[in-house]
Amino acid sequence: MRKFLCCLLSLALFLSLAACGSSRESAQSVVEEAIKSVQAADLDTISQNWGGELSTDLGAETDDANQEMLAAIAKNLTYSIVSSEEDESAGTATVTVEFTNTNMQDVFAEYLSQMLSVAFEYAFLPEDEQPTEEEMNEMYLETFMEIMEEKGSETVTNTVEIPLELADDTWKINAGEDTFDAMFGGLYTYANSMNEAFSS
Repeated sequence: MRKFLCCLLSLALFLSLAACGSSRESAQSVVEEAIKSVQAADLDTISQNWGGELSTDLGAETDDANQEMLAAIAKNLTYSIVSSEEDESAGTATVTVEFTNTNMQDVFAEYLSQMLSVAFEYAFLPEDEQPTEEEMNEMYLETFMEIMEEKGSETVTNTVEIPLELADDTWKINAGEDTFDAMFGGLYTYANSMNEAFSS
């Protein structure tokens, strides 16, 4: 009888430990939630899910215009999970994701071209005839939205491996610029190319 009770207790302990182990959210689920926060253009959730780097790039505090631009960029974002691998002994995981989004390199190339033209046009006007900063910002936003409407269907697809680390029994995303570039349709590639062009 004692042996039987010991077996039952051992089985109960095993099942309780197994239940505790399974309560941790999978690496794939963590990544999917993080992507959905971008799709929703929810800056607070983005900050929680992606950590400091993406939040800094997007702006921890943003005005209405930037929020509208982020929502427009995320509007056409879709994804597909290719694979997910977890190595608990090493405390690492990799989730491979295929992202499809508007080709933001084309969008921002057109946007920059139009904005430079507008800036050049107003630069030669008398100061009292130049638009205010608020009016210029409205013009920039309107132009961006028009270009997004025109080029939104022109998409690009990229596949990227998203690394995660196990911290406090929770999978934490440790993504780099390649992840954000794939998610935002090549926006980082375009920004880096512009930085190199201006610096040279």
